[in-house]
Amino acid sequence: MSKYSVRKVWGSLALIAGGALTTAVSPVAHAQSTSTTTTTTTTTNPPSSDDDTVKMQKYVVTGSNIPQAAEALAVPVQQLDQVAIEQSGVNFNTLDLLRKVTPNIMGTGAENAQTETAATFGGAESDIKGLSTLVLIDGLRVANDPAESTGGNQFVDLNLIPIAAIESIDVEQDGASAVYGSDAVGGVINVVLKKDYNGWEAGAHFGVAPSAGRYEERAAYLVGGVSNDKTSITLALDIAQNTPLYENTRPYTNPFYGTYTFPGSLEVYNNLTGADNFYQLKPGLSAPPGGGQYTLQQLLANGTYVPETATQQFDTFNLAKGETLFSYLKRYTAMANIEHRMFDDKITAYGNVLLAHTNTWSQLNAQPVVPYVEDPWVDVNVFGYSSSPPPAGTTYVPVTSPGNPFSSAFLDQNQSQPESQPGYGDGAGYEILARARFVQYPRRYQNDENLYRVVGGLRGDITDDYHWDISANINRIALDYTNPGLLDTNALNAALADGQLNPFAVSQSATAFNGVVGTAFVNQLSTLNQFDAKFNGTPFTLPGGKVGFAVGFEYVLETLSAEPDINSLPNSTGTTQGWSNATTFQNFDAKRDFDSFYGELSIPITGPTQGIPALYSTNIDGALRYDSYSGQVGNSTTPEVRVSWSPFDSDLKFRASAGKSFIAPQLFSLYGPVSSGSTEQLTYNPVGGGAPKSAQFNQTGGSNPGLKPTTANSWTAGFVYTPKYVSGLHVNIDYSDITEHGVVGVAPVATIVQSVETLGPASPYAADVHYNTPTGPEVSAPGGISSRSPQQIYVIQNLVNLAGARVDSTDIDVEYVMPTSFGRWDFDSKWTWYNRYLLQIIPSEPYYNYTGTASTEQTTVPKWRTYTTANWRMSGWDATVGLTWIDSVEDIGAAGDNESGFERVGSFAEWDLQVGYDFGHLNLNRWLNGFKISVGVNNAFNKMPPEALAAYSGTTNADVGTYNGPIGRLVYIDGSYKF
Repeated sequence: MSKYSVRKVWGSLALIAGGALTTAVSPVAHAQSTSTTTTTTTTTNPPSSDDDTVKMQKYVVTGSNIPQAAEALAVPVQQLDQVAIEQSGVNFNTLDLLRKVTPNIMGTGAENAQTETAATFGGAESDIKGLSTLVLIDGLRVANDPAESTGGNQFVDLNLIPIAAIESIDVEQDGASAVYGSDAVGGVINVVLKKDYNGWEAGAHFGVAPSAGRYEERAAYLVGGVSNDKTSITLALDIAQNTPLYENTRPYTNPFYGTYTFPGSLEVYNNLTGADNFYQLKPGLSAPPGGGQYTLQQLLANGTYVPETATQQFDTFNLAKGETLFSYLKRYTAMANIEHRMFDDKITAYGNVLLAHTNTWSQLNAQPVVPYVEDPWVDVNVFGYSSSPPPAGTTYVPVTSPGNPFSSAFLDQNQSQPESQPGYGDGAGYEILARARFVQYPRRYQNDENLYRVVGGLRGDITDDYHWDISANINRIALDYTNPGLLDTNALNAALADGQLNPFAVSQSATAFNGVVGTAFVNQLSTLNQFDAKFNGTPFTLPGGKVGFAVGFEYVLETLSAEPDINSLPNSTGTTQGWSNATTFQNFDAKRDFDSFYGELSIPITGPTQGIPALYSTNIDGALRYDSYSGQVGNSTTPEVRVSWSPFDSDLKFRASAGKSFIAPQLFSLYGPVSSGSTEQLTYNPVGGGAPKSAQFNQTGGSNPGLKPTTANSWTAGFVYTPKYVSGLHVNIDYSDITEHGVVGVAPVATIVQSVETLGPASPYAADVHYNTPTGPEVSAPGGISSRSPQQIYVIQNLVNLAGARVDSTDIDVEYVMPTSFGRWDFDSKWTWYNRYLLQIIPSEPYYNYTGTASTEQTTVPKWRTYTTANWRMSGWDATVGLTWIDSVEDIGAAGDNESGFERVGSFAEWDLQVGYDFGHLNLNRWLNGFKISVGVNNAFNKMPPEALAAYSGTTNADVGTYNGPIGRLVYIDGSYKF
């Protein structure tokens, strides 16, 4: 997007705003509230008392492009309005709000503060039932987070959308690509921003978790607007901040062991015998004697080193103190919504500007440094390099380094037997790894993100029956990522060679890191420009009612780019050019566009006026969309049919739908470079028997421009029941079955590693494992993984359309509103039940049912998850009790063919309490009338996420996302003032 186009958009909005300000009348004295219906559009005035009937909305905006009565919608759409948001006790984070009050929503946010931080770069992603979900703002697309530009996840960052600016959130719970296009497989989350707001409201939120670590969150906002019969302007400002949490503040992550690498430790691999052993400095010693004159046996005999088993080595260094469990966040946002009616109200010009800035960071312990003790014999005969010294990017300690205690004669085993071929591991020599970690410099993952979103458009009425809408939507998200605490490889090698740094020592001098420690960075950018034009109407009337239609055209241009520092670029071996043992990033710049043509038709078959028995009301809706993508992706045609039927009266309505959806491949998956880094901590079974081994390996993978869209078939069936004889009762039950085909993915690393370890060259993944470099020798026999140091193993993964999924589930929502002489009571219970949650990771494997399990592959899928609230309102008082309940699951570890553990993870119950008072009911004076205060506690009994050690042993020991985060008991106070 050019600067000129931005200036034009801002200029147009300024003209609209200027006209509005010159014609605005005095605002009303109070800010407007929202209704509590299950529909979404314009807001209504608040009820005059607690027991007043709320005015129903006429039209919905999520689920169809045809304006229709709310009761006629044939797909399940759940709305979270202002009342639901306030009663949730979550006024800080949009993802946390959705995960809590909507049981079928999953996602990852601030709790992604571990080894997977590069998947989201501090962002908050959400989905419905673990399926690809389209996130919209006011019915229009939003640019994806730039994390995708370096191989991260594709998602819309909910951190950029503050709760203070949200009017409501609609959650459509079925495949909706026929209406909205790509990504709407699990459904649609449509965030509706505040508009038509009169008056001003300021508010603040403060929450604290007083247990260890003292987590705090603070937020403040200002919302206001003015309007007359022609123009309305709504503004919203928000600032929010939360502190981080470290692993040592929670019992399930402290202590946290997960590394063989820490100060004062060694790994020694005998290339001739295959023996691999660990050693630690004797307690109290700061370093071994240098000078390069000792054998290992001598150092053991004189008490310098103490032998350790692999388990002892792995369970020595507590990572919890230096690693975050929950990320830091600071957010600033500003939103403006403007509408102006003209030409006798036949045309409305509208515009929206959303600006957001977030700063997040998380932290890991200092970079593990594993230099090997190097001489020419070891380079060629142990590591298999073609010559000495080793290739650029390799970290090593020359045998002549002042701090090295080992002699060349010991390293080379007196050159008793050369290798038959380089890298075969059958020659003499020791691989001695100094497993060091410079704890003074933890790795900080800092993310500075800015969203600029401008929407402008015109809509109008040709007649009362025909309407049109055209809009332009411009999005730009810039993400500046910095990673301090890394080690420059060349400077590190020089410091290791001359003794400035001693990797065998427990601690280093204050000046030892001069010129060695630095900061990596990646500048990432994601843009989306959308043009949309639609036309709808009701051309004629049948006996059952009006026939409705909608047609439209959409054009979208997406760009994605990343520009890392030169040290983060990969060298010829697949490691970084300049940083030691760090994640590589590559330059990336890609774009694509797509055209879409869509249409919908709504046909009333029978209506109430006809009086047909058992056919009180019947409606059939159809939708068809054609999307054509640039490049090799091709096109997708997605149909959908919807049916609604009320047999006797409006009390009971059955509804069903069937259709197709699709997911266009990610830009990075199509055009991204080969990337490299480390696998997560994996556990595998050695072919020779013995205890399982746990290790991290080198990993590379690449994109595939020939990827095709993932396709999905879905159908839903359910009913809505609102009986007149039980006033206030509302029941929704909807069953859905969604099947995905050709999901883009790779064979799991754990599957590759275990297969190659067991079968050697006979494994179907034998070509995906190499020694020393990503193109080095392949495994020649079973046991080829366990016989080498993990630092020598490279696992190759490339993207293909290979996986499948089927989610078979039921959503239940029961609400009962009961006005009494002692106030209004509102009971609401939402349930999501998974009958089957099937995944096929690779075509050669069967589908596995993940229902009722916790696993590395598919996080946690409880059979039942519910959220239930009981609310009481009377004379200004408002009290709510909430319960989140999650069914017990079975911990199956890696899942699939590698299932392990099978430990029961208990059920989880979280109680929330809130009480508030609106001082306006006292009617004491005009200064106090606008004041409202709420106090509450979320997770009142401080329930911690239950441990699932097999599934989450390499990260947090528990699924902190599914179980509402790691915060525990949060006490909060919210205050607002309307004026």
